[in-house]
Amino acid sequence: MYPIEDGREKKLRYYCRTCRAGGVGGETTGYDEEADDYCIARFVIKHSEKEKTLVLGDMLNDPTLARSKDVSCQKCDAREAVYKQVPTIKGMDLYFQCVKCGNEWSEIGH
Repeated sequence: MYPIEDGREKKLRYYCRTCRAGGVGGETTGYDEEADDYCIARFVIKHSEKEKTLVLGDMLNDPTLARSKDVSCQKCDAREAVYKQVPTIKGMDLYFQCVKCGNEWSEIGH
């Protein structure tokens, strides 16, 4: 059974694709039934702290990200970092990761 919107009734229905062969304009010609639940699919993805760290920590391996030698890591004083820019309403957020030690920091609203 496959979901389809019933525009006239404003309801979700399920129909049989085999029986529907020959239907015109979105109408079913075969078996269908009203859905008892209006949620077709819901996916909740939860990431562990380790997974979140890996996503951020992977900035060093992304060749498309820019590098800067005009910053200073607060942890090891290295002068090179990979960074990405995220535009916001107030300006630009910058996210950095130190090339030497992997420390991450951000500058918000610049």
